[in-house]
Amino acid sequence: MLTPRIGSASAGSSVDEGKASDAMLLLTSPLCWFSGVMNLFWSLQTGSTRVFITHSDDLAVLSAIDKYKITIWVTAPPMLFTGTAFYKSKSNPGYRLDSLATIFVGGSGLNAQLEESIEQDVDCRIVQAYASTETGFICSRSRLKSSASPHGVLGTLSPGVEFRLVDVDTGEDIPTDVKNAVGEARIRSKYVMLRYCNNPEETKRAFDEHGFYKTGDLLYENDEGSYVFVDRMKEVIKYKNNPISPAELEMVLLQHSGVKEACVLGRACTASGELPTAFVSRADNAAGASLTEDELRAMVAEKLADYKRLRGGVIFLDQLPRTVSGKTDRRNLKEMLQKIKE
Repeated sequence: MLTPRIGSASAGSSVDEGKASDAMLLLTSPLCWFSGVMNLFWSLQTGSTRVFITHSDDLAVLSAIDKYKITIWVTAPPMLFTGTAFYKSKSNPGYRLDSLATIFVGGSGLNAQLEESIEQDVDCRIVQAYASTETGFICSRSRLKSSASPHGVLGTLSPGVEFRLVDVDTGEDIPTDVKNAVGEARIRSKYVMLRYCNNPEETKRAFDEHGFYKTGDLLYENDEGSYVFVDRMKEVIKYKNNPISPAELEMVLLQHSGVKEACVLGRACTASGELPTAFVSRADNAAGASLTEDELRAMVAEKLADYKRLRGGVIFLDQLPRTVSGKTDRRNLKEMLQKIKE
């Protein structure tokens, strides 16, 4: 039975805190990403100042925030983790982040504990948003000005968004009165793309029979009616039939000041299904120079449940491979992991 959830006109709130024309916006997303285009137009519409940097390493980001007195920073969790870890480290050459009022986070989820911790470290508000280039619009966003807004959520649906939460085993909609049940997010709105250019086969696979775009993202609706990101369907690791979110492990690893980049994949195992395995590049500091596999495995074991341990080990690389759009090339790393196993 088709039972889509509908975004209401009262959902969400304005992007800015204060006068938008006074905002200093820092954006590291390229224009081939939805967030890059969206924030370009938002800054033009509101008259805010947009600061764009092409080298989004920790030094460049923190230096830009300090120099231009950035009030809004739009970023993804990996850069947020490494940037704030560097900010707190002894190697930080005195950058000030007290101008920051809001950090917008997208691209993957940020759990409640980490969101609250970073808010306290940087003394600003973190807002999570959910969208993709294909959806062409922010589908949900946590509220900006409500002090009662919980941490670690994507918020409620935006106006004009039809949303299906589909059980991946049955293909049926999860009823709207059922909470905390994980399903695939499917989106329909006037902003969703029409097709992939010159690729009818991929276009057909991207939409269901009702015209909803199949995001491939796993979400659930909590007891308060907000949506929470779990992970990409194709990224989830199964250890002894226990689902593990690579993003959750990556978040923990990136809290270490000696970790610059992290990507967790499942190593095939006949007895257990998949073993969580981390690819890590070391940060260019003292903590990175002394970083060991045992240290990272112990860190994950201390913070997460037993079945989420890095039983596949840690593989150190000088740097993680990137796709043309700048994201971690997980396919390349999967091929590398298969060769290591062999």
